[in-house]
Amino acid sequence: MTRNFKPRLKVGVMVSSLLLLTASAKLNAQEKKIKPENLPAAIRTAFTTGFPNAKIKGASTEVEGSVRYYEIESVDGSVRRDLLYSSEGALVEVEETIPNDALPESLRASLTRNYAKAEVVRSERVVRGTDTTFEVTMKIGSKRKEVKFNGAGVVLKDETKTTPKSKEMNRKESKDEEDDD
Repeated sequence: MTRNFKPRLKVGVMVSSLLLLTASAKLNAQEKKIKPENLPAAIRTAFTTGFPNAKIKGASTEVEGSVRYYEIESVDGSVRRDLLYSSEGALVEVEETIPNDALPESLRASLTRNYAKAEVVRSERVVRGTDTTFEVTMKIGSKRKEVKFNGAGVVLKDETKTTPKSKEMNRKESKDEEDDD
């Protein structure tokens, strides 16, 4: 009795290839921390021109698909801002903290209606091209929740953070408060 192992071999090769491709894509999209002085000149110039009073707190680079991006974490007075630039220095995305009362009225109404027991910890405005969204981090008991809204107050994404992440967020917020001092 002879067995034909070719179909199994083909399936094994296909599965292995798929796993390698998936792992490669994940590695490709990972952020890599870099020193701010190692940012390309076009990025540094765009940053200092656009945000002359901001201070760089950190920098990283990542490749999405075949496009390289550079991210600058900055602070400008009490405003924390993450800026995403193309390698040519074009500003792609701005994510910045805003006061809770600067959230659109429809979004604040949605918060009151849907998250009445939540305490808003941080509000951010995210602008990418012509799209503006808002990310609101809330505390509900011992859990953290991050909700992404459009300007009309419609929930786009709702994530509850587990206890370990909540502890991580608490540490980050404590560090943020220390940095503000």
